[in-house]
Amino acid sequence: MPSQADPDSSGTVGVTNDGRGDDVVADLASETDIGGSRAGTRRAHRTLGALIGAVGALGVAASAYLDWFAGQMPTEIPLQRLFDTEVSGTAGTYWTSMAAPLALAGVIGVLGGVLRSRLVITIAGLLGLSTLVLWILLQAIDLSPEDLHASDYEVGLWVCVASLVVLTGGVLLMGSPPVEESPAPDEAADEQHRPSTEG
Repeated sequence: MPSQADPDSSGTVGVTNDGRGDDVVADLASETDIGGSRAGTRRAHRTLGALIGAVGALGVAASAYLDWFAGQMPTEIPLQRLFDTEVSGTAGTYWTSMAAPLALAGVIGVLGGVLRSRLVITIAGLLGLSTLVLWILLQAIDLSPEDLHASDYEVGLWVCVASLVVLTGGVLLMGSPPVEESPAPDEAADEQHRPSTEG
């Protein structure tokens, strides 16, 4: 005689299969939610970092209009002063002064903020940093230790330094990975104690 399927047995199998299907759908939905959350966090970090980097670049440009050393602003310091200690006097025009690379760093940084480009903002920071370092180095070479005092460095220099720190923070924030989300304890326990449906 042909064997007849046990209704209770088939019903149990049907329920078990339905349960497995629901678990798979729930797992896929959970993975989709986590992936979307990570992507959203990454976009938020990138946008916030770009904004902070642009603010830092604007600070670098603004420092060109403040006194840096002994009452002198970068708009008055010749650009050649960054490469030759024998250059003296004041700059003939704005674009031949030390303010030009600082202003350019500000423009590039704002452009990088609009584009949310980490590379462009980094270029702006390197331009501002190289201008600052070259000027400090040439000052140290030109002046004797007795004539060089920390108190002679004025607010414009410190604004530039602080702005570069802010810009660097923005760049780092743009590249920071999203925080990994660990599964909840209840979900982990359910996963471990979930009965096997194989066989």
